[in-house]
Amino acid sequence: MGRFESEIDGIPTGPSRDNRRVRGQKISSGLAEIRDRQRQDEEREKLRYLSYHDRLTGLPNDRAFSEAFEHAVQTASSTNEELGLAITDLDGLKRVNDEEGIGHDGGHELLKAAARTLQNSTRPQDEVFRIGGDEYAVLFPGFITGTEPDQTEETAELGINERYKGAFSNEITTGVLTEAQQEKVQAGLTTGFSILRKGESAREFFRRVDGKLQKNKKEGRDRLAKMGFVFRDERLIT
Repeated sequence: MGRFESEIDGIPTGPSRDNRRVRGQKISSGLAEIRDRQRQDEEREKLRYLSYHDRLTGLPNDRAFSEAFEHAVQTASSTNEELGLAITDLDGLKRVNDEEGIGHDGGHELLKAAARTLQNSTRPQDEVFRIGGDEYAVLFPGFITGTEPDQTEETAELGINERYKGAFSNEITTGVLTEAQQEKVQAGLTTGFSILRKGESAREFFRRVDGKLQKNKKEGRDRLAKMGFVFRDERLIT
């Protein structure tokens, strides 16, 4: 019979069937390896996303900001383009967390509302980050002062503060806090803003803008104090 011993009616049954089975096993093994690599790539991408984003708001986090900020400063310094930086605080978060009937769930909603406010109040090329518990940062690449009559860095900062405050107030009074709750806890946004100066490092730039934020926060507390609100250790007491 020789090599024809496995043939039935002239159709190969032995070696050919084995070859098909081996080829099938190889294909299955290859597909499994491809799927496994895809799963590993997806898992790595997921972990990378989580390491660079805030889980509550979905915004890029402080790690992402540090890298983007350093790069933006280097780019602006080498191209002589203006770079604006805003640091924004969510005022009243502790009061909201401590307030009966609002609590931490309400605080989380305020944090998300602040994120939406900043995202909806910036240009497409601007980048918004959550860099701390109640702190956000916005990078304004290519920000140009003087685009409006009499616009200076100071008037730009004032305009940004007013825009953020107004937008945030509208945001939280449409489903986040009732008007009575908002009046009681006095939640709001305060922002420090400036333009990168020639020869200024990223660290110096950040510290200077943060200093402007603290100054604006103090002025805001002073205005509330004149309206009859009392602060103890930066906590509002009515």
